[in-house]
Amino acid sequence: MASFGTKISHHGVDSFSGIYVPVYSNKFSVEITLPADIGNANNIQQLDLLCDAVNIPGRRITTMNDQTLHKAALVPYSFMNDELEISFKADNAGVEIEVFTQWMKKIVDEETYAVSYKNDIMSQWKIYQLNKKHEAISGYTVHGVYPIQKSAINLSNESSDLVKFTITATFDRIKKDF
Repeated sequence: MASFGTKISHHGVDSFSGIYVPVYSNKFSVEITLPADIGNANNIQQLDLLCDAVNIPGRRITTMNDQTLHKAALVPYSFMNDELEISFKADNAGVEIEVFTQWMKKIVDEETYAVSYKNDIMSQWKIYQLNKKHEAISGYTVHGVYPIQKSAINLSNESSDLVKFTITATFDRIKKDF
């Protein structure tokens, strides 16, 4: 530890030139694979083009209280993945909204309330971070993905913003490919 009066050097981002290469949050691409009877190849390409934002899910350690030694302590016992959120710009044909509406109807039938087998509703998504040249610099494969929520679509006379909606999905596991 430095004593009073000792000069401490400060290393800013500039001192890492040649070592530090920034990653930009607006440089990304997604590849969404749909279940067998949802959408078609054109829908998949359109989903990638209209994707406005996506998160690479985090992970947390789940804990429980343990008081065996008279002092309460948190003890880890498992982990949980955060949910995956992906936002889209809507087009006037509504294809991207319809794809996720049909997918969610397949998960739970609105007429009979029958729930599909998990293997019939899951898909695989790929998320890529890109550099300024639009080359993939890191990639993730998300396995066992299916949507659990479609956000409301807000319309307003107050602004002329693009119509957007968000899909919240759950998944089995995420793997960093590179």
